[in-house]
Amino acid sequence: MEKEKVLHVLITSFLDVWSMGNERGAPSFFNTIYGFADAGHKVSLVLPKRSGDTIELNHAEKTEFIHKNVKIFRISIPLLHYGKKGIIGMIFRKLSGFQFAFRAAKFCVANSEMKQIDVIYGHEDFGIAAGYLFNRSYKRAKFVSRMKGIALFCMWKRLVTFKDALSLLSDTFRLIAIRLPCNLFIMTNDGSNGDQFLQRLGVSNLKIKFLKNGIYKSRVPIKIKSSYCRNLNIPENSFLMLSACRLDSGKGVDLTIKSLPGIVEAHANCIFLIIGDGVERNNLEQLARHCNIEEHVVFLGAQTHQETLEWISICDLFVSTNHYSNLSNQVFEAMWSMKCVITIDFCATSSVIQHLETGYLIDRSDDKLLTRGIVKLIDDSNLRLKLAEAAHHFVNDNFDTWEQRIEKEVKIVEKLSRILFVFH
Repeated sequence: MEKEKVLHVLITSFLDVWSMGNERGAPSFFNTIYGFADAGHKVSLVLPKRSGDTIELNHAEKTEFIHKNVKIFRISIPLLHYGKKGIIGMIFRKLSGFQFAFRAAKFCVANSEMKQIDVIYGHEDFGIAAGYLFNRSYKRAKFVSRMKGIALFCMWKRLVTFKDALSLLSDTFRLIAIRLPCNLFIMTNDGSNGDQFLQRLGVSNLKIKFLKNGIYKSRVPIKIKSSYCRNLNIPENSFLMLSACRLDSGKGVDLTIKSLPGIVEAHANCIFLIIGDGVERNNLEQLARHCNIEEHVVFLGAQTHQETLEWISICDLFVSTNHYSNLSNQVFEAMWSMKCVITIDFCATSSVIQHLETGYLIDRSDDKLLTRGIVKLIDDSNLRLKLAEAAHHFVNDNFDTWEQRIEKEVKIVEKLSRILFVFH
């Protein structure tokens, strides 16, 4: 059998490898980079320059090591350091994204190492824009667009508040990124019906690969709940609810906090643990105080992936109330860890979580349903166990490991690279 050609893959991304710092946040982007490198391919990774970084970093010589085949280039983005919060912050983040796209493309055109690129892999909005701009000057490389989901489809269905409209407006550049010509579009099946949205925007179905994320089936830590409770200085008989996500307005953590007064009234031992960090953390802390349940809410901050799995292992109920998509990796990992999941039935959530079969679904139109659902699950431990066991079996039968999932993507891109000519 002929050995696969070693590819030089250029990955452009405005987002960093980990969304909340080293090994903190979703592992999907890291696994993709590592997967290409571990398959023997050379990877050049172009990212925005963060404070303290030099323009060019060789990962073999730095603490943020990924793989010996990965070399990272950091591009200075002056606008990135302005406007951290609110509408002004949102505007500057978008402007800095445009600045990254043009500067990254210019850097690649001028860099001699980029003259032997086989595949350009644009990751998310501005990474796609940067890759597309470079591809216009360097047409011999195949161009892959990659998105982890597209909340716009679900946003449009749920456009009911000013904040929803603002989120929709801030995300409209994704429409432009989707419309940029590419040879292949890889979209994560995160429950937001991204494949349907791509087709509606005219992306050929032949170009679309719609893939679910993988999970770490070998990483199921067994921890003692009582020791974690002691470390948090809470009673050992506490009922622990857990959420894990980036703390921004679209993740819906506020819905769970607002439901807590009614839950605590029925079960005073209930504690809500929140993993994650982000621009909404201060607002969520203030909301907990306003609802007079701050003693029942614990902000754990950003955690490594392994630490998140450990917290999942000791929780009694996993809660996901994302406004737009609830098929996240954290949900899948909770299901695999045999934890009952309560979440919102919206977009394609029910394709994985069936109500009272593999989880507990609520209708988002009635805020009181979340309180009632959680109280019901606290009251009925047998129901929680039944749903948790069924969820575990469903994930085991229907989800790849991360290794299998990334291997599929690498093979798809390798196959694309062998095609002599493809239409954009």
